[in-house]
Amino acid sequence: MANLIEQGTKIIGVGRNYVDNNPAPMPKEPVLFLKPTLSYLANGGTIEIPASMEHIWYEAELAVVIGKKARDVSESEALDYVAGYRASMAIG
Repeated sequence: MANLIEQGTKIIGVGRNYVDNNPAPMPKEPVLFLKPTLSYLANGGTIEIPASMEHIWYEAELAVVIGKKARDVSESEALDYVAGYRASMAIG
C-alpha cells in the first residue's frame, strides 16, 4: 500500500449510502461514481481551493483498497481482495 498513489488506477465512490440532512430520497441501491486519479493527494500535500468558492463542503470517508483484479466475486470471497484501508476525505 506504500505505492498507492503511483500504482492506483481508479477511485470508485459510493454516494448516498447513509442518512443525512439531504432532502433527496435515498436510492434503493448505492450510487457508484468514478473519481479521477488526479484526486489522489500525498500525505502532507496541499489542497488548493479556488478563491471564488464561497462554501466548502467536506466529509471524512473510509477508503477500501482493492489489491487485485476482481469480477463477479461472491460476498464470502470479497474480503480476500481487500489489500487494506485508508482514511480519505471528500471536498467539494
